[in-house]
Amino acid sequence: SYRQDTAIEDRLAECELTTILWLGHLANLHDRFGEAQCYFDEGLRLARAKKRRRVEVSFLLNLAGMVVHGLGDFVTAKKHYLLALKLATEIGFRWGEGSALLELGDLLRLQGEYSTALEMFQRAWLIFEQINHPLKAIYSRLMMGRLYAYLGDSERAGRVLAPLPEELNDFAED
Repeated sequence: SYRQDTAIEDRLAECELTTILWLGHLANLHDRFGEAQCYFDEGLRLARAKKRRRVEVSFLLNLAGMVVHGLGDFVTAKKHYLLALKLATEIGFRWGEGSALLELGDLLRLQGEYSTALEMFQRAWLIFEQINHPLKAIYSRLMMGRLYAYLGDSERAGRVLAPLPEELNDFAED
């Protein structure tokens, strides 16, 4: 029937996109950045063509991460992170929104834009708390605390970092 055919096509598209994403990850892990970029670009093209908006956010985040850390292209990475943030916000994909904020904060930290980076980390932390994603919430707070410590604000760093050992224990027990 038509419904079954559509369901099969959807599942095949999902498998194809997931495979392309993991091939991009593998190429990136082995410092084959040109190859990784090809996979991420192709995945992004397919996600857009198939109107898989959440998957599009994932490909934008992965492409941006590879571009900044593998190629050192902060301008292009920032463009991808901002686009991922905009898209995730538009479609109500809170995990994607928090992830884009977290990654954008890290990029801004690398560029020395510390106050804006702290704002991004805090916004990400609040989102991950709201959607009950403890590991990402802990990581957001860790990034915030580390940056406070780097800036010499040990009081704020202590307030942000002090609860983390207990939260990590709670997370490990779950």
